[in-house]
Amino acid sequence: MRRFLTAVFLGLGLMVAMPALAQPAMTATEEADVQLAQRAFAVFGQSGYAGIQPLLPDLRAALDNAPASQPSIEIGDDYIIVRASSETQMIVLMTLASAAAPDDGRERSVVTRPTTYPLIALLLAADAVEHGRYEEALGYTSRGLSIQPDDASLVLEHSIALMALDRDAEALEMIDAALASGSVMVTSIEAPLLRRRGALLIELRRLPEARAALERSLEIEPNHPTALNELAVINAAEAGETIGDFSIIRPSEADDE
Repeated sequence: MRRFLTAVFLGLGLMVAMPALAQPAMTATEEADVQLAQRAFAVFGQSGYAGIQPLLPDLRAALDNAPASQPSIEIGDDYIIVRASSETQMIVLMTLASAAAPDDGRERSVVTRPTTYPLIALLLAADAVEHGRYEEALGYTSRGLSIQPDDASLVLEHSIALMALDRDAEALEMIDAALASGSVMVTSIEAPLLRRRGALLIELRRLPEARAALERSLEIEPNHPTALNELAVINAAEAGETIGDFSIIRPSEADDE
């Protein structure tokens, strides 16, 4: 049977920073990188991968500007910074940040900022996967995950590059670690992670475990076509048919299959 693995969807918006009374100011370099990322995602939304090709050198240079770490929640003496890539994620993280702040009597202003550098890493990695440059993609996802280790979109993109390089066991270990982490960043896309787990277990011919992962994903996102197709692959394999190789497709193509 034909098998399709959906690449990470890049229809992500960059959160616009909210004003705060006291916070570490962004450097001029970071502000420029935010503007570059916003422009790149706008171009991608209009023209896809072809449109962003002229921006790739600048995006690579911007990723080189990234700090060693940039957590999704940063709590200082008089501020809380929440870095999010969507409004829903921002609301959840702000709630967690308020709960995590120490009860020390200090007033802390809250500001949201985009997850600029992980998103730049994701865009560069997705372009590399799109063009079959899987080792290059791993370099970008590894850099992004070093900045924000619980970014589940980067975990998914890293795993698909590993699968393309026949490093399935390594990819499965990464997905399992993400699912076991309990991070809210992972919980928000648990179903795609479970689908990826199912696909990996099919590759490893561990069909009962693959079925369990896919059925769990359908409890979260019922009737998802990729999960249903992978379950059909398992049923066919158990009936004696050969398991086919997978193809990487874009999310917009998944509904057509």
